[in-house]
Amino acid sequence: MTSKRGGGYAASPDRLNSKFSRAPLIAKEPAIRAPSGEVHAGRYDNDCQDALASRLDDLLDQAQAAGWNRIRAASALMYLAARRLRGA
Repeated sequence: MTSKRGGGYAASPDRLNSKFSRAPLIAKEPAIRAPSGEVHAGRYDNDCQDALASRLDDLLDQAQAAGWNRIRAASALMYLAARRLRGA
């Protein structure tokens, strides 16, 4: 919580302490793995689908948990993906 003092804002002790108690940053793995081959390699499309599948499932799970019909959400994602191909 901050309070106004003398025209400025002073940070609360809790906020100041949290600035100094941060754990060191640890490099995270990317959310989606990198391709293992060149764009023109035979397995490139399959590898890309495999890399995206679990993230897509997570997104559909989130949409369904929010109350969206899973099949309609998947259809919406196909539509959005197709629209992005037009600009490619």
